[in-house]
Amino acid sequence: MIRTDKPIFYASISDRLPKPFCRINVMQTPAGYTLDYHLHEFYHVNHITGGSVDVMIAGHETRVEAGQTFILPACTAHRLTSENGYSQIGMDISPSDDDRCLFRTLECLTQQKFTVTSNHVTEAGYERLRALIDAPSLQNRMRAVNLAEGILLDSFESLRSRDPKCGDFVKRFTNMLSETPPWQLSLDDMCRQLGVSRACLERASKQLFGCGAVEYCARLRFKEICTLLKTTDLTLEAIAAKTGFCNAGHLSVFFTKRAGFTPGQYRISTSINTNFE
Repeated sequence: MIRTDKPIFYASISDRLPKPFCRINVMQTPAGYTLDYHLHEFYHVNHITGGSVDVMIAGHETRVEAGQTFILPACTAHRLTSENGYSQIGMDISPSDDDRCLFRTLECLTQQKFTVTSNHVTEAGYERLRALIDAPSLQNRMRAVNLAEGILLDSFESLRSRDPKCGDFVKRFTNMLSETPPWQLSLDDMCRQLGVSRACLERASKQLFGCGAVEYCARLRFKEICTLLKTTDLTLEAIAAKTGFCNAGHLSVFFTKRAGFTPGQYRISTSINTNFE
C-alpha cells in the first residue's frame, strides 16, 4: 500500500470566527494516509464522520472510529495513520478567554490530556459543513460555528457523564431546571432547592460547566431564544414574554451581546427557506 500524507479533500474557514475558534475544517483522506509526528499551538478537536484513524502519542496508539471525537491539548506531539482512510469535521480551539467559557470547559473536562469521546453526529454533518465552507457568507459562517459548537457541547456532555459525581449533580441540577425556567431562578433559589451553599454551588458549576450557575442559566435562556427564533414565527415581543424579558428591546440587548448579531439576523440565517437548511 502506498503511504501518503496528502488528503483527498481539505477545506476550512479561519477568519471572522468567534472566540475561541481559530479554524473549522472538513477533511477526507485516502487509504494508507500517514501524517508523521507534529503538534499544534491550540487545542485540536476532530470528529470522525467516516472510517477510522489511529492516533499515536508517546508510543501509545488509540483507534478513533466514526462517530467518535478525539481532543488533543495544545503542543501534544502526535502521529496519524489510517489504513482505509477517514473523513472528519475538525476545529482548532485557541487558549483564549471567551464569553461562553468553551475553552475553559474543554481544558477542565479533559484535564489537559488526550481524550476520546463518543458523539452522535451523522454523516450529513460532514456534507453540510463542506457546503457551508464552500460558500462562506456571514450567515453560513454562523451555521458552521453552530455545527462545530454542537459537536463540542456533545463532547462536554459525554465527558461529564463518565464521572458519577458529575452525573448526579447534573441530574439534580437539570431536574430543578425542568421544574422551573432557569431565568426565574436566582442564585439563592438554586442553593435552597439543591441544599448547598453558594460557594459549593459555584465551585461545582464552574468545575462541570466552566462557568457559574447563574451564567449557565443565562446560556440556557439564550439557547431557548435561539430555538424559538429558529422553529417558530413568534414575534420578538412574544419570545420576550416566554423567556422572562419585560420587552423585546431587553431581549435584543441580551441576545446581541452574547451572539454578536441581532435576533432578526439569526432568524434570517436559520430560516428553512435559505440555502443549506
